[in-house]
Amino acid sequence: MADSTFFARYHYSWNSEDFILYTIVEGYGTVQYILKEPKGNETVTSHSSIVDSLLATIGAWLTKEEPAIYVFDGYWTRSTKLWQEVKKAKWEDVILDLKMKKALTEVATKFFDSKDIYEEYGVPWKRGLIFHGPVGNGKTISLKALMHTILDRNVVTLYVKSAPQSYHLRAVFQMARAMTPCMLVLEDIDTIVTNSTRSYFFNEVDGLENNDGILMIATTNHCKCELNASLGSRPDK
Repeated sequence: MADSTFFARYHYSWNSEDFILYTIVEGYGTVQYILKEPKGNETVTSHSSIVDSLLATIGAWLTKEEPAIYVFDGYWTRSTKLWQEVKKAKWEDVILDLKMKKALTEVATKFFDSKDIYEEYGVPWKRGLIFHGPVGNGKTISLKALMHTILDRNVVTLYVKSAPQSYHLRAVFQMARAMTPCMLVLEDIDTIVTNSTRSYFFNEVDGLENNDGILMIATTNHCKCELNASLGSRPDK
């Protein structure tokens, strides 16, 4: 037996200031609202400088925690265990064609250093790669090595294990846009993107919203042609 809270209101105190915090469960996600009386020239519809300061302090506290990778499995968590595994991965341990290995390592550097070039040519600053092939061909170890390279550049990695519903995909891309520049990893994408969520997924990837700064990496055990067929014959990006 345990309590399950779907709607709650809390009295929160910080720096001699009082706040009202609402916590609301929506589907598999949780939304929080912070209420604070206006100060100075603020209005009930404007930003609260005190709330902004509180959120900035919380954010600074979170970044001082042990480094971690953000993992989505119905909701977001920070995994220090996965971060430790990624830190062990090295390109020297990857058995791969040298030209391909070089191309992958350059992805981790050139993309995040090329924002100005994308803007100069009027091209959205985003890119996607698909690692495909049978089990054991090096997809996972290559992915871990790439994630290690990204971590060394202080770029956030977001790892998606499952997102069975459209609102899960929405939460994934909302987080990615908030954390840019970042690398968004969709392992076994053919199990994440299903027939019922395929159209929504493509709208999130190529729709009206701004995905600048997102490097998206997907993996699959199927060959490229099979994956393109299952995802609606969309070409690699």
